Amino acid sequence: MSLADARERLEEARRQLATKIDLGEQRKAVKAAGGAATANSFEVVAREWFAKQQKEWSIQYAHKIIRHLENDIFPWIGSRPVETVTVPELLKHLERIEQRGAIETNRRALQTCGAVFRYAVRTWQSEAIQRKPGVHGIYNQAQYLEERRGMMQGWADYLSTLKTSAASKIASFERRDTQPQALGVST
Repeated sequence: MSLADARERLEEARRQLATKIDLGEQRKAVKAAGGAATANSFEVVAREWFAKQQKEWSIQYAHKIIRHLENDIFPWIGSRPVETVTVPELLKHLERIEQRGAIETNRRALQTCGAVFRYAVRTWQSEAIQRKPGVHGIYNQAQYLEERRGMMQGWADYLSTLKTSAASKIASFERRDTQPQALGVST
């Protein structure tokens, strides 16, 4: 290892310590991921997604997205297989971004991670994603069917009220408009 490489690794370790990354946990995650899982790691999938998306983006925007991923997401979950990243774990890491006062960066990081996970599901990066309840089973629509029906009926009733209210106002306006007294003509 050259002196420059050693300095670079030292600087990386200091950065990780400053952002409170548990280096031991990160090493364990890398070992657990193994060689086969590295091809399916969050970072690999995210970079693949980024390569496809950046064609549609401006250079500045693309640079901002990859910089956010590299600085705020990859150090924590980048080496992990996509299917092993849980929602609470991701939210814990996003909370770190929020705690440093970068609210908008936090929102965008969540949005970007969601797009990466959707891309992984779309491209069948891992069959385990399809079975994982944390990705597709968060909201069981059938379980809340009656509540949804009630909510949709309430919404439909509200829209009908608005429609009839608007129709009656238009009708009364038209009636006033056609009456001779409203026009100032005496009969």
